[in-house]
Amino acid sequence: MREDFADLWRKRAAAFWKEAFIYISYAARSGFAGFLLMFIIIGAYYYGKFLQSLPDAFPYWRITTPLLALALGMTGVRTFMKQADMVFLAPAESRLRSWWICSIIYSYAFQAAVSLMLLLAVWPLYLACADEAALPFAHAAAYLLAAKLLAVLGRFQAERLVYRPNRGAEALVRWLAAAVLPFALLTESPAKAWGLLLLAAAAQCLVVLPFPRHRVPWEQLIRREEISLKRHYTFYSWFADVPKLATKPAARRFLGGVTSRIPFRQEDTHRFLYAKTFIRSEYYAILARTSVIAILLFLAVNHTAAVLLIYGITLIMNCATVSSLTQSHRYSFWLELYPVDPSRKSKAVSRICESALLLSNTAVGAVLIGFHSSGRLQALTAVAAGFLYILYFTRVSLPRKMKHAGD
Repeated sequence: MREDFADLWRKRAAAFWKEAFIYISYAARSGFAGFLLMFIIIGAYYYGKFLQSLPDAFPYWRITTPLLALALGMTGVRTFMKQADMVFLAPAESRLRSWWICSIIYSYAFQAAVSLMLLLAVWPLYLACADEAALPFAHAAAYLLAAKLLAVLGRFQAERLVYRPNRGAEALVRWLAAAVLPFALLTESPAKAWGLLLLAAAAQCLVVLPFPRHRVPWEQLIRREEISLKRHYTFYSWFADVPKLATKPAARRFLGGVTSRIPFRQEDTHRFLYAKTFIRSEYYAILARTSVIAILLFLAVNHTAAVLLIYGITLIMNCATVSSLTQSHRYSFWLELYPVDPSRKSKAVSRICESALLLSNTAVGAVLIGFHSSGRLQALTAVAAGFLYILYFTRVSLPRKMKHAGD
């Protein structure tokens, strides 16, 4: 029976990742992978320059402690529980040990990997400041992994507590430990750091073990799982339409005048419909967020090649975002019932995408040209090429793709 529960857990985890990989592929095709790579390259470049200009006795713990504290304090256990489990698994709640073991191992593995990546990120800063007194990396990694395991186990046990104040006390102890332990690890002696870790473990036991707990807190675990899924789907919604994410159309009344200018004629039905869809959906929000992020990066980065790379990737991501508008209303039968010419859809969608991209490129290009006087000629050339690419994309490439999809 224990093996059956473990197998059911693995099937649910596999189903989750099968769906997740589909959305991850959408994100990769949208240019997000390139955007992320760009952040890493630019961040590494400026991080290296920062390390070269460090003053003497730099308080590195002001940077390392908050980052590692977030990694330790932000803890959760994915159980893949569903609403129906309250009925079908409740009779076997005393025999779900293998389910909990799988959940804890799965959650700890992912969160420990994130913690180690953050440790790797701050390690050059620590070595530059600690110099000969620096700890071996293996020692720091083992300490951080032990602290993370304590946090995961404490959070799992806290979910079972009957009373909310007890859960709040556990959260307080966990976050205090998350703030103190990384500081002690990189500033105090190993003996004191490990002693504080043991003290944190004792404090976790004192705020969890003596108080009444549910055998299985069904409602709490299901609610936590729903919150985790919503976070995943919200992230994926930046790149694709997520049917499982219940999102309401945004009113955006400040853009209402755009569609009011469209003539009330039969031949403009598709134009009106898709303009409304674009303005009130996530497509507009994604386009706006990406453009704003690019503008902020232009203001923060003062390297011509870097900002031109940011501009190029932003343009590609924006084109991929607006092109998703072609998939809207693909399952709506109303367009088949209304007496409208379906051949007008391609032109209407292309013009809406073109207008959105031209406006976005104008705003992004103006900041790029205005704030980089040293590379203004290159910026002017890049923005002009961007306008030409938008015209080609919306008037040649996108209609061709829509035609092939229709065939």
